[in-house]
Amino acid sequence: MPVLSVDLAISDYGGQVVVALRGELDVMDAEAVAAALTAAADRANVVVVDLAGLTFIDASGVAALVRARRHARHRGGALVLASPQRQVRRVLALTRQAAAFSLHAGLAEAIGGMGGSVPVAAAAALPALLTLRDPASDPPAVSLKTGTWPGA
Repeated sequence: MPVLSVDLAISDYGGQVVVALRGELDVMDAEAVAAALTAAADRANVVVVDLAGLTFIDASGVAALVRARRHARHRGGALVLASPQRQVRRVLALTRQAAAFSLHAGLAEAIGGMGGSVPVAAAAALPALLTLRDPASDPPAVSLKTGTWPGA
């Protein structure tokens, strides 16, 4: 079984799917992450990718995001990025993809900016709602290996 360097958690919020990535997104996990993001785009018109916990991304990781964005747009939806860290923003800029994505400084802004309703109390609770799991003690929300959703 391959060791995954990226962790993802998927939540439904306000009619949108929020996919939180944490760790390092590189060639080892890019295909699995692209598959999970395209599956999320099949579930909802808007997919918000929370990058606050993503500490590293390489060109293959950017390609995974681009693939998922194209899939979402082909279906008439959108894939937007929230809270990218400095290194992630830099790689998006170097690969000339920063302008291709709708980038948002925070998760609440991304959800609200895409037509979701985020009441003030709910916006304050977002970090608690989207707490990423500890990979050592909790099972993944979505299996990167099989791409299955809980209860599916």
